[in-house]
Amino acid sequence: MAGLLRTAVALRRQEEDRKKREAEEQKRVQERAQLQKDIQEEKRKLEQFNKWVDLWERAERLRRFISAYAEKSHSWPAEKQPHHEAWIEWATKQADRLDPFVSEKPASVLDRKGELNPW
Repeated sequence: MAGLLRTAVALRRQEEDRKKREAEEQKRVQERAQLQKDIQEEKRKLEQFNKWVDLWERAERLRRFISAYAEKSHSWPAEKQPHHEAWIEWATKQADRLDPFVSEKPASVLDRKGELNPW
């Protein structure tokens, strides 16, 4: 009888140990899955951040060029000024379309490219 009791206790401990190992393994699997998800999310955020920086730098570079163009164009013939002013306005809108800090992007005919595809 004592031997049977010891065997039952040993089997119960083994079962408890097995369940504990399984629970620990399941926890590790869940932690790895969460880590994978966190890494993917961090990569996505970093890619978006880098994209914003690139777009902002490009918009700023365009604005510097537009400013230089505007400054130079003032000395050009007066009859050409309306053309230069129209170009400056157009170019400024293009820079604004890129800038991630401009919340309301100016409209462009390029927004309608999809209308040309019948599919």
